[in-house]
Amino acid sequence: MSRDRIEIGPVPAEEACAQVGSDRYARVWRAECNAFRNQIRRVCGDEPDGASLVITSNPHDFGSYHDVAVSYDEGNDAALSYALKCEREAPGEWDDEARAELASKGVCTATGCEHDHRGCIEVPQPFGSVGAVLRHKVTGRL
Repeated sequence: MSRDRIEIGPVPAEEACAQVGSDRYARVWRAECNAFRNQIRRVCGDEPDGASLVITSNPHDFGSYHDVAVSYDEGNDAALSYALKCEREAPGEWDDEARAELASKGVCTATGCEHDHRGCIEVPQPFGSVGAVLRHKVTGRL
């Protein structure tokens, strides 16, 4: 049976991901993709026979990038339906469980943070502050 796949993305659409070619990418891509795949399963349910949530590797000018995709048997209506559901209903933001999963791996999800450590949280800037919209503070150690 022939298989096809629908690429969903490396992280929820409204979240920042590590950038291919950066030093950070090699450290965090796997944790980001695994957390996103687990979150998709929480939203869309487990894969039916003939479908699977996979992590793909794709060539790019700056190195390979990785995505979560749904691989499915083309002739299997349940598998195709699940793939389309994942594409349509994939979450736009990390949920608390995904944030905790990433934090347990030392991956910071604070907006604009380019380093990784456990316990990083976002701290809103005071109203009228100039500069960055959000800062973060470290609440724990690696």
